[in-house]
Amino acid sequence: MEGERPAQAGVQYNDVAGEVAADVSDRLGNSLQRVAKELGFTGHGHVVGIGFYGGDESPASKPELVSVSFQVTEGPWGVDKLNEALAESGGVLEVKEYHRSDVPVVEFVGCFNRLDIGLFSSHIKAKTIVVTDHINLDEAGD
Repeated sequence: MEGERPAQAGVQYNDVAGEVAADVSDRLGNSLQRVAKELGFTGHGHVVGIGFYGGDESPASKPELVSVSFQVTEGPWGVDKLNEALAESGGVLEVKEYHRSDVPVVEFVGCFNRLDIGLFSSHIKAKTIVVTDHINLDEAGD
């Protein structure tokens, strides 16, 4: 999808929204570039972002597959040079977005040591959520 957009996820209705954090697999050297290569990206440029999408309108309409996108900048490379360029551009990052629509979910998740996705109702306007108790449903019984 061409055009400006915030660096965050969004779907048609956004009934729930949240945040994601991940630790790239040690076998991939903690690198988005290597994750992209592992998932089939063979193009040139510096991978600065990876997204994935699944659902009824995904090109990968099978539940075991997801669509993966790679956000790639053609330069400058290196975190310091990229951040200098961002400071000069007012924080705007121009990227090309490459897509692959047939990635097995297990292959995508396998690129990370840990992948944490937190979703909360978009209708609740809490600034902070405090978990007061953890209940393991695997052991809770009836």
